[in-house]
Amino acid sequence: MKIAVCDDEEVQRELIVKSIRTYFADRKIPICIQEYRSAEQLIFQYDLNSDIDIALLDIQMEGMDGIALAKYLRSKNEALSIIFITAMTEYIYEGFKVNAINYLLKPYEEEKLYDCINKAVEECMKQEEILIIRVDKEILKIRRNQILRVEGDGHYLKVVTGEQCYRIKKSMKEIEMELSDEYFLRINRSDILNLRGIERITTKEITLINGEKLLVPKGKHKEISEAFMNCHFRGGTISC
Repeated sequence: MKIAVCDDEEVQRELIVKSIRTYFADRKIPICIQEYRSAEQLIFQYDLNSDIDIALLDIQMEGMDGIALAKYLRSKNEALSIIFITAMTEYIYEGFKVNAINYLLKPYEEEKLYDCINKAVEECMKQEEILIIRVDKEILKIRRNQILRVEGDGHYLKVVTGEQCYRIKKSMKEIEMELSDEYFLRINRSDILNLRGIERITTKEITLINGEKLLVPKGKHKEISEAFMNCHFRGGTISC
C-alpha cells in the first residue's frame, strides 16, 4: 500500500508519518510512505509515484493549497482515498468536489488519525472488489468502483463504466444484490447508480463524472442527495 503525506510544516509532517508507520506496523501491513513539503513537489513527482492508495493532505500551504492539489489528484485517480488534515473548518464542504473520505481537524488525537486511516484502508479494500460479468460468449472481470451505473434494458442490463458499456443478461434484482453496499443506490425500477460516480446533483438532474446527465426521479431528490452525502462523508462525521 502506498501513502502520500503532503504538509509544508516539517514537524507536523513527521508526526503524521510516525503515526502512520505505527498504525501499519501494529497490523503487519507493508507500506511505502512518500513525504512532500508542497503540493507542487507532489505534482512534479507524481508520474514517478502515481500508484498512490491514500493521500493525507494539509489544506493551507504556501503556493498551491490542499484543495487544488486534491482536485489534481482526483483527476488522475478516481479511486484514491483522500484525507484532509487541517485547522481550516471553512474548507470542509469543498471536499464534495474531490470526494474526500474524511477530515481531521488540528489539533488531533492519534486515535482520531487511526480512525481516518481505518476508513481509508477499508475503502482501498473495497476498490479491489471484482464483479464477474458474461458478455456474449466472453467472461469479463471489472472492478466495482469502475461502474458508474446499471440500466435495465428489457431482459438485459447495461453496465456503464467510465469507458465502456456492457450489455449482459441478468435481472435487476440479481445485480442489485451483487452491488449491495453503501456506494450503490437503486433510484427507480430500472437504474442503479454508483454514488461515487456522481459529479453534481440538482433538484432535476444528476451529472455523472463522465459528463452523462440523468433526470432525478420524481420524489427521489432528497433520498439521492442524502445517500450521496453519506457516501462521501460517512454520515457527515468529522474527526476533531
